[in-house]
Amino acid sequence: MLGDQITHHHRVDHRRVRHGGLLLLVGAYVAHYGWYEIRVQGDAATQDAAIGAASALQRTIADTLEGSGPAIPNDVVALLATGLGPRSKSIRRQRQR
Repeated sequence: MLGDQITHHHRVDHRRVRHGGLLLLVGAYVAHYGWYEIRVQGDAATQDAAIGAASALQRTIADTLEGSGPAIPNDVVALLATGLGPRSKSIRRQRQR
């Protein structure tokens, strides 16, 4: 029982570290984008490599989804829904112990 609790806390801590890292990465991008917007207000010809790469990636994803019709987005939502359902049940079972 003690071993299960230690393992559970280790998994939770590991998830928090991953989510914290992702939060820092996204926060850094948002801060950089805000700084970029301020620079663009002063000079409309301002270019930024990170913003350009993110815009190109967003454009590629949007074009792919638009060209595929509703099938791919619907499949992704269905996979996420079915993947999260069984996982949430197993989490509930672990909490009841």
